[in-house]
Amino acid sequence: MNIKQKLFFLLKIVGIIPILGVVIIVTIYVFHIICRNKFGIEFNTTRRALQIPIIPKKWKIKQNDFNMTWWMGKELVIGHEGKRIIFSGCEIDEEIDDYFFSLRQIQSRTLQIRYKYINSTRKKDSISFIYQVDNYAKFITKKQADSIFKIYHISKDY
Repeated sequence: MNIKQKLFFLLKIVGIIPILGVVIIVTIYVFHIICRNKFGIEFNTTRRALQIPIIPKKWKIKQNDFNMTWWMGKELVIGHEGKRIIFSGCEIDEEIDDYFFSLRQIQSRTLQIRYKYINSTRKKDSISFIYQVDNYAKFITKKQADSIFKIYHISKDY
């Protein structure tokens, strides 16, 4: 191979690398959109069957990256404010729901519901309830969480 042929060959390779990079990035992005949609509002039927909080129809995606989608309703509301869905590839890992019982002016009261799915790294699903007042948080039972919803006149969405 003479110098002209070697130079032409190198230019072809250098030109192909950026194109391959773009193709890979677009493929990953499309894959992510498919996964995000798979675990969005369309997944509410499964959530109801598992008795975990749904995504209300009027909610929008607030933040999105390659392993998490954060759905939000109105901010600074009393009740269900947001849901984070964590996944790995196209396998759902966990959902975290945030409920607020005050507008965080004097004393912050929140309840977080965490549902961990069975997947390739976890043999059993689990649900936990974390109640927080200001900087103090503790795990509580589902029955205690239901009582908190009742006290604050908040309809459960699970």
